[in-house]
Amino acid sequence: MSVVIPRNTRIPTKQEKVFTTSRDNATSVNFSVFQGERVQTKDNYFLGKFTLSGFAPAPRGVPNFDVCFDINANGILNVSAQDRTSGLNNKLTVWNEEAMLNDEAIEKIISNAERYRTKDEECRRKYEAKNSLERYVYRVRNAIRDKTITNTVTLEDAIQKTLIWLEDNKFPDVSESKSRIEELKRMCALIDHD
Repeated sequence: MSVVIPRNTRIPTKQEKVFTTSRDNATSVNFSVFQGERVQTKDNYFLGKFTLSGFAPAPRGVPNFDVCFDINANGILNVSAQDRTSGLNNKLTVWNEEAMLNDEAIEKIISNAERYRTKDEECRRKYEAKNSLERYVYRVRNAIRDKTITNTVTLEDAIQKTLIWLEDNKFPDVSESKSRIEELKRMCALIDHD
């Protein structure tokens, strides 16, 4: 989960963030909105979701979506997303009454965030290391497809094995992810670049 509006931010407020796709040739993307401070969405309060669809298929990470989180003075949250290329957009409105948590629920969210801070920080490091490895693997794979890297038989095999490993290891240890990315970087350094 990405925190876009931190706790105790004065309202009204408007925050923007850029997101992208996580799989190849996607033509739609789901935006789920949560309230809370924990790393995993399962530990936060679900506010709603919407889908942006109809944009052109592209490699993973290529489409960019400008996502705006806007809370007005009445506590109404509007979340909108727009595809930078096509201009397609969609939004979600969360009314204050729908999302209003009582004081006890808010205290529980804050207390749990404090209690599980160390665990959540470890989760965050694991996700960041895994995401770095995924981004690197797909960047190298796309360079091979675009022919900017040649003589790649060994590298293509390593990429395929890494993708399978990533699929089998949803929550790998940080050192494992870092070790795999370093190995791929060493292999890339030995290959001809056009």
